[in-house]
Amino acid sequence: MKKIALLLSALMLVALVSTSAFAATQKEAKVHTMFTHVLKIDTKADTITFKGTRKDYTLKAEPQLLAGITVGDHVKIEASNGVLKSIKKLQAKTTKETAATKPAETPAQAPAKAAPAN
Repeated sequence: MKKIALLLSALMLVALVSTSAFAATQKEAKVHTMFTHVLKIDTKADTITFKGTRKDYTLKAEPQLLAGITVGDHVKIEASNGVLKSIKKLQAKTTKETAATKPAETPAQAPAKAAPAN
């Protein structure tokens, strides 16, 4: 009877350890999103380099993700574990769009110049 209880305890311990190890490997990696500029594309190594706030980042990328992306493009990327998951080319605002969103300054709004001292 003691042997059976010891055997069942050992089996339960093995099952507990193996399920916790399996759960740890199945944990989803965090996806990071960043708005940045493309610095370099290496088609031979399937990598792309982006400008970061403190340093430049190089990520592995599928060749189909890099289609239509060129050096200097402003992009939104999503990456996880050093691998590029998605990339979207962002349109830069044109001068017309910038002028349309910025209110025009009229002479009445312009700051008055100080009168010269005599």
